[in-house]
Amino acid sequence: MDNEHPILHIAMNRQRGLFTTEDALGAGYSQTEIRRRVRSGRWQRVRRGVMTTREYAQANATAADLHARLAVSATLVVGRPSALSHESAAYEHGIAVRSRPEDTKPSITLPPRSLSRVPAVDVYRNTAHPGHVWLRPGADVTSPARTVTDLARLRPFADSVIAADSALHQGKTTKEELGTRVADCERWPGWRRALSVVEFADGRAQSPLESLGRVMCFEQELPEPVPQLVVTDRRGRRHHGDLGWMQHRTIAELDGRLKYTDSAAYGSGDPNEVIYLEKVRRDDIEEAGWEIVRLTHSDVVYRARESTARLRAAFARGQRRIA
Repeated sequence: MDNEHPILHIAMNRQRGLFTTEDALGAGYSQTEIRRRVRSGRWQRVRRGVMTTREYAQANATAADLHARLAVSATLVVGRPSALSHESAAYEHGIAVRSRPEDTKPSITLPPRSLSRVPAVDVYRNTAHPGHVWLRPGADVTSPARTVTDLARLRPFADSVIAADSALHQGKTTKEELGTRVADCERWPGWRRALSVVEFADGRAQSPLESLGRVMCFEQELPEPVPQLVVTDRRGRRHHGDLGWMQHRTIAELDGRLKYTDSAAYGSGDPNEVIYLEKVRRDDIEEAGWEIVRLTHSDVVYRARESTARLRAAFARGQRRIA
């Protein structure tokens, strides 16, 4: 770490690499010295009254780092009680969301009667019931269940399903806990929408694209698929289909290119070997009487009707196989 005053280091360790003007004054720096260090670039201003060192900024320069600094600095400006929330909290918890940190405005939640405003930050004002906020060094954060609930109330259905599926799949929350958090937010804007997201959510989905595929099936009025459906081939080997319909002997493989680089699943990861093993897998599944439909992100998001037609055609072929 740089050679700043130890008291400043204590503040930075406590506040995710950030320190306030008050922290610097408390460490013995004068206003003149603070301004000089900012002008020289030795200290970098994150927002008015909140700074970090050049060394820390250079070592933590990803889009996620920059987003977190803006969000955490906002909580330092307004003080407690305040918490990172919505997408900012999702990034903290590792919950998948559709938007990228560099394209997303930081979000914080304050008590209902708070009048604080922070530039370049979305500020929400809601009650924090017991268990809704986790206390964290530097900045508190809404719990995974409350984070999913907030997103489900205010974001589009597909985006919310991605977050809910991700949180459930990673074991960061449960259906029961999500239901409780939504009940806590009864009559808040969007709470009925959140109920529908929680009911639809399924932790068996293993990627955002699988979640979007489930939403596409719902919106196109296809039969409900089973995430990670197990298919047994003629030699008794088990394969997992991303989405499957047992009654139609059909599985949908979403973005099969991922499998071509999955060295853990396909031995050495040599491209030629991976392609060969994937072909063997596909042949085994088809020889067992199953239809396979491959769908990319564009197929799911931008060509939903055409993809639906392909799936329905596969359903018909699968039914003929059964007959």
